[in-house]
Amino acid sequence: MKKLFALIITLLLVMAFPLTALASEATDTAVTEPVTEATTEAATEATTSDKTTTETEPEQKTNFGFYLGTLAETLPLMGMGMLGIFLVTITIILAVLALRWLGDQLDKKNQK
Repeated sequence: MKKLFALIITLLLVMAFPLTALASEATDTAVTEPVTEATTEAATEATTSDKTTTETEPEQKTNFGFYLGTLAETLPLMGMGMLGIFLVTITIILAVLALRWLGDQLDKKNQK
């Protein structure tokens, strides 16, 4: 019974966070993938004979590294991520403490 109750509480906590809002925000800021050769060939075959094709964008290369110029832009995003991790950790700790307290109360009631 305790395990079932713990599972239900955990599922309710997980569903309490707006995951769809987080997913839509992530897709809005996502970088588009570079065009592959197959899609480029298909696009050129589908064009008309008068050559009104638009040129594809050059492939974007990601530069990994630490750049001081972008630090001011990335600190707020990193701070929000750390705040989210902190809040999730606190929520898990509080849920565990609440379940432990509730379990102790049920054990005391069953012993009487």
